Amino acid sequence: MEILADVNAFVYENSEVELITDFYTPNATLHAETEENVVLSNMIDSEETIELSQALVVPELDNTKILNISGDVALNERNILNGKIAMTGTVNIYVLFSKVGNHLIESKKLELPFQQVVKVENMTQNMEPLLHINVDSINYAMAGENQLQVTVNLNVSV
Repeated sequence: MEILADVNAFVYENSEVELITDFYTPNATLHAETEENVVLSNMIDSEETIELSQALVVPELDNTKILNISGDVALNERNILNGKIAMTGTVNIYVLFSKVGNHLIESKKLELPFQQVVKVENMTQNMEPLLHINVDSINYAMAGENQLQVTVNLNVSV
């Protein structure tokens, strides 16, 4: 007979876990094998939306028609505090545009730096969170001849 045992436990501190195997039967010799155990502790799921809004001066966008805007996030630094993650990074915004009266398509990369604090209940400094940040949406409007008003919504998942 082969038996596979799956053990789930919840713990609240870092500690070494000892696995004891003990089998007994009076009629046969038993053999036990174990594999490496993976321990995930203090599983906390948290999601938050961050809104960044800024007017950017972009001389290249004078007399243009914006065709598309997309973006991604580059996280530069994160600091874990009790109940919070402080992070700094940059939202890279890619603007695809065409000059009025010209059929050429051009692109421009804009950088929008940010500093943000995300609250994560029950998180402590000794935890090692998995942090995922992505761009949910980018809204924009021309706020002058060469000024672009950008609002970026970021999804932060911890």
